[in-house]
Amino acid sequence: MPAEEQSAQSIIAHMNKDHKLALEDFLYVYGKVPITEEISNVRMQEFALDHMTITFEHSAIEFDVEKYIPIDPPLKDFSEARSRLVPMAKEAAAKRGFSHIRINEISKPRTILEHLIIVLVLLPFVAYVHRGILEFLPLPQSVLDFIGKDVVLSYESAELGMDCFYHLWNKLREWFQYLGTQRRLSIAVIGLQNSGKTTFTNLLVGQEFETDTIPTLGINIRETRLPNHTQLRIYDLAGQTRFQKLWERCFQEADLLVYMLDLSDLTNWESAKAKLHDVIITTNIDHIPILVLGNKVDLLPKFQPDVQLEDTRNGTNSNSNSGAGTGVNISSTSATVFSNPSTAATTKKRRKSRSVEQSTRQQTWKYVSPLLHNYEFEDIPKYDLNTENQHVLSKIEILSKELGIDLKHGLLHLPHDAKVKLNRDIALFSISCKDKTLLDPVIEWILEL
Repeated sequence: MPAEEQSAQSIIAHMNKDHKLALEDFLYVYGKVPITEEISNVRMQEFALDHMTITFEHSAIEFDVEKYIPIDPPLKDFSEARSRLVPMAKEAAAKRGFSHIRINEISKPRTILEHLIIVLVLLPFVAYVHRGILEFLPLPQSVLDFIGKDVVLSYESAELGMDCFYHLWNKLREWFQYLGTQRRLSIAVIGLQNSGKTTFTNLLVGQEFETDTIPTLGINIRETRLPNHTQLRIYDLAGQTRFQKLWERCFQEADLLVYMLDLSDLTNWESAKAKLHDVIITTNIDHIPILVLGNKVDLLPKFQPDVQLEDTRNGTNSNSNSGAGTGVNISSTSATVFSNPSTAATTKKRRKSRSVEQSTRQQTWKYVSPLLHNYEFEDIPKYDLNTENQHVLSKIEILSKELGIDLKHGLLHLPHDAKVKLNRDIALFSISCKDKTLLDPVIEWILEL
């Protein structure tokens, strides 16, 4: 075994044996994974000069989850590992509000003297809270005189202590009742690589936009609380082909699917559409709501007034602001929703059923009406996308046509004239995570679920 690999294995073994709590701190602070009772068996899987990989088990997921944590700046060699890991551990513990000094072993008192010391230390606190108990102790009169009758060791004092206890108990009971009634929502964020999944997840949990984000390997789990006190759990799933098999495992836990599309990437556009169709078909029977986000509208080429766009259905030319000869106006609407009342209350048993009234409310939601009054899927122009006409993807009508999603009738149009009835609620937005365009309506729609 090479010397470097042997050093790395030695560091991994040492961390897993003696510094398990530090690994939890690394996972929480540097990996941004919330440490809850559902996470267990945190361990270091890999250690290199520029990164470490920490794995853990999650009760909601059948497989081990890996978290890639960069080491910046990278180590020059493995002899620097201790001098780098120790400060990282201290910093992580401090950010979690813990001391970096850890108690690895607790031994029970063994001698009578050790027991007596503990009793003497705790007795004043017990006596103060439960003063009435002292009346039953065989205390000398001199001790009672020293304490004085103003500190009265009476049942009245004991009753006062009990009142305080019951008040505290009632507060705790109210708190636990609140925890039991707050809504919980699980979201799976999927899409091809570099579509903005991690950036969108970061914005949901309150982080600012970052130009450079580390590609997700496997899955990231984030948690946050929305304005209506909904506890939100987000599964940020990697988009690389080798990780896409993990998607279906998370579908069983998700109450909402979010599919991210990079509108600026024509190279992978057909692959992104095909994968979206696969996801819709796979999950359609489960009635899982799906939110399709056309991201990166800020990177689309600018509108060129002198460029004529050709409708590939019949060769009709039009400019980019009107659907001349098509009977449909390409408006500036950037969001719309299809809601299926007939299936809204037939969600999986593990989900809370949603009423027809709620789905009807979504149909009349303020982002639907501006579009669907004049929306006819068959009349929407279809373009052979290139850099000259790519800007039309910011228009929801055109985007829905390109994706084959009929927002008015709830149909998915597939190649060769095949159609699939959408048995779920579906929303379509064109957004910019960088500029935070339309993020508030997206969150508002999520809150409607």
